[in-house]
Amino acid sequence: MTDGVDNCDPGADPSVRWLAHLGGFYDALAVQSLLGPEGQPVIVDAVSEHKDLMALTTGSGKVIYPAFQFRGRQISPGLGRVLAEVPESLSRWTLASWLMSAESDLEGARPIDVLFDQGPAGADAVVDAARAWAAQLQG
Repeated sequence: MTDGVDNCDPGADPSVRWLAHLGGFYDALAVQSLLGPEGQPVIVDAVSEHKDLMALTTGSGKVIYPAFQFRGRQISPGLGRVLAEVPESLSRWTLASWLMSAESDLEGARPIDVLFDQGPAGADAVVDAARAWAAQLQG
């Protein structure tokens, strides 16, 4: 059995491949609801300026937020550190893919899972792996 990405028609819309690899996305209104206290969304500016939140811009200019960075109403602990460590000159789409892919420096675990499941030590390991990965990509 393969993941959904390999089963996509090579001529398919790239957004279908991203969706298969990264999972779903939220818009700003959905994130407002997730970040605010139960039943009280935060203001839009709080979403767009949130340093621990990964935002991606689509080809049409729409800002979306990968659902993988949330478990329930919680943002992945340590994600802000990873975002700060990886230069913005590297595509955030590429970073999102890395977060959702098995990483040899993390014993084959996906970085996003390590962030959620392994506490501060896991976040340190992901930050170190992200730093090495980004340096390798930048040559």
